[in-house]
Amino acid sequence: MDIIQVFQRAVSRHGDRVFLFDRQTTITYAQAEARTNAIAAELLERGLGDGDTLGLAASDRVSLWLAIIGAWKANVLPSLIDARTPDDKLPYFLDDIGAKVIVAAPEITDRLKAAGADVVIDIEQVGAAKPTAAINRHGPASPLYLSYTSGTTGLPKGAVLLSEPVTLGTSCIADRLQLTRSDILLATTPISSSFQLVAALMPALHVGASVGLVAGSTIEVIWETALKHQATILVAYPLTLSDIVNAPPAVERKSPFRVALSGGSSLAPRLKRDYRQRLGISLLESYGQSELGGFMVMGAPHDDPQTLAVGFAGRPSPTGWPISVMRMAKSCRPARSARCWSPTAF
Repeated sequence: MDIIQVFQRAVSRHGDRVFLFDRQTTITYAQAEARTNAIAAELLERGLGDGDTLGLAASDRVSLWLAIIGAWKANVLPSLIDARTPDDKLPYFLDDIGAKVIVAAPEITDRLKAAGADVVIDIEQVGAAKPTAAINRHGPASPLYLSYTSGTTGLPKGAVLLSEPVTLGTSCIADRLQLTRSDILLATTPISSSFQLVAALMPALHVGASVGLVAGSTIEVIWETALKHQATILVAYPLTLSDIVNAPPAVERKSPFRVALSGGSSLAPRLKRDYRQRLGISLLESYGQSELGGFMVMGAPHDDPQTLAVGFAGRPSPTGWPISVMRMAKSCRPARSARCWSPTAF
């Protein structure tokens, strides 16, 4: 199993359903299939090949996820540079990923070139030239994502995830969340974080659900989007979760959510109680490194509310997949070694 197989299964079953939306763009699964084929074709025409690195730099938007999926189809490794990275830090990331080509938002292009990037393509234009036939060079051992640690103990380090173990892990997350094709996940965390990959985008693909992108938005806009689209799953970090549950719509009990999922740091028990009392839903916790493609422990919607409220993080994930993810991910500098994304144990 690999993620492109999962994506194309969703396309065949749910082609007319909304796949992704942001404040400006909405795209169906079928439209995403066509556009990502065109992106893959352009990347191949530009000389990128198996295992090469593609730099990506943009704030959250539909076109960023399309570029990532297009890279997967071309068997190219998406390496995300946070668009908020300060100018003095950009050279480190550009050197570390060693990408021949950077796909970026226009507002960051000049900064990237000043930091040393040679070829920068407009993210809204890549693959827009013409339709193309289906392309799929992706497989179970293909590189999936270059995710950087926070750098709290030194410079950020890149962990390269592989397709098969992360695809398996995120199917477990989708099952734990009891996702269906009717669900709409609201992703408030940035795409440059692996948390959105494993907590929102990939679980949604397994069932043909929709994902709304609102990272960087105000709490007012997040609530406005949630109510407009009747989002059912809230994916957020603890600080955002706190702001959301203390906003006026929460006090007025207007929430469309059926469950919320947290990551990044531990949750205060009080916050879990607030979600139960004000929104009438469970706030689930995840524990483990999303940089390794999944969670070691995660809550479930049917967990006892009182148990969750006193600090229960959840049950272990199904036996086996976290270990396989750990063995198939490797902290490395991909520009330095083509072996860094091979299935090698630590």
